[in-house]
Amino acid sequence: NVVRLERQYLRKNDTAWVYEDGKLSIRSLDIAFMDAEHVYVRQGLESGDRVVTTSLARISEGAALRLSEGEQ
Repeated sequence: NVVRLERQYLRKNDTAWVYEDGKLSIRSLDIAFMDAEHVYVRQGLESGDRVVTTSLARISEGAALRLSEGEQ
């Protein structure tokens, strides 16, 4: 079982940024396969995780995040 992630959301060092309880969680990913458009993640993401799709100027584990309107 894998989770498919758009390749543009794969971050440096095979990580993904995830919104978790109002904070940024930087997840290390175990990638099973990559194509031109998607990354197929074996471990590090689960179905239903909220991947941060906005580029952030400063990133740090646990940084406060807010959802855009209508995303609750």
